[in-house]
Amino acid sequence: MTTGHRTTRQVKIKGDRWNHEERYLPFAKLGTYFENGVSSTEALVKANLDYEYQVDSPEAHYRLPDNEDFRLTVNGPYKAIVRPPVVGKYDSPEWIANVSDRYTLVQNREVAEFIEPLSQKYPVKVAGDLGGGRAVFYVLAGQENVDVGKGEVLNTYILVKDGKDGHYGLSFGLFAVRIKCMNMQMFSKKIMQFYQVRHTESIRDNIEIISNAFTRLADVEQSMLILARTYAGFPIAEKERDSIFESAYPMPKMNKSWTLAESNQNGLSSQMIDKLADYKRTYDVGVDRSLQMQSMAREVHKKFCEENTQVAGTIWSALQAVTELSTWREGSKADSSILFGTRAYEVWNAYEQAKIMVSDYDTGSSILSGS
Repeated sequence: MTTGHRTTRQVKIKGDRWNHEERYLPFAKLGTYFENGVSSTEALVKANLDYEYQVDSPEAHYRLPDNEDFRLTVNGPYKAIVRPPVVGKYDSPEWIANVSDRYTLVQNREVAEFIEPLSQKYPVKVAGDLGGGRAVFYVLAGQENVDVGKGEVLNTYILVKDGKDGHYGLSFGLFAVRIKCMNMQMFSKKIMQFYQVRHTESIRDNIEIISNAFTRLADVEQSMLILARTYAGFPIAEKERDSIFESAYPMPKMNKSWTLAESNQNGLSSQMIDKLADYKRTYDVGVDRSLQMQSMAREVHKKFCEENTQVAGTIWSALQAVTELSTWREGSKADSSILFGTRAYEVWNAYEQAKIMVSDYDTGSSILSGS
């Protein structure tokens, strides 16, 4: 796509959008995939996650720009979390984070044993770690072949993620995959983190926590499927459709101070003027990219409606254009991005706009608002 003197890279979509046999579970390549599902403790071993983090105190680890690790003794209640070398996976230790002395380190095995009752009912499909061990995750199979009406069928999945850097602990989330095209359905950021547990001693033996997670899981899953059914039967006009695309792929924001500087360049140094020009070029590329993505979403939406007439022109059809584009457009780290990164936010933003459209209806959206 070319706009004026700027050129943006063409976006290509991977695989046949309506033939799932040409595709795979979008998150399957992020870790070790278990076709038939296993328990969390089995997944721990088979995915090579059964390693133990080390706690260094009172020395703190820091990372130099050249990736060399060095130690510096610090004053204060700090300790360093370090991931050890792992045979066949990591050749050398990795500094994870400096954390407060109040932080309780929960090992991978403890997490796997903690969610074992959950994985007995919902087997693990994928297990892996992120950022060299900064987080460990399990994707568990939920309900299969859930008919949400009008020929739309979903599989649901449970995401269990545990962080080791002190910023977050153990979280439980839900999402779905549309079977026909293997598109990710991320109903909201809150649903992706519907239950959270801080790292404390109680995680090791508190059965009440996992029992609460079970109860909350059932409630949220039901709410998620009610939303899907609502969206599949909710017709919208082009203006509303476009608002979903614009929410998923918004225009970049122009920095106000740069706008002021551009309108009055008198007195600016040549270096500042060059920086202003660079910023403007970056901004213009961002605008082109957003317009391109919105245009592609409209194209995908048109094709989707032609081939899925029962839900044509509904909120669901607009959401599927976004999930198709965000799940399957080619790009680096696409698989991790759709579950944990920018692409996940694109889908969340689209679903958030959809929720606003039906906010006057009783669709179970109280779960999303946290009430």
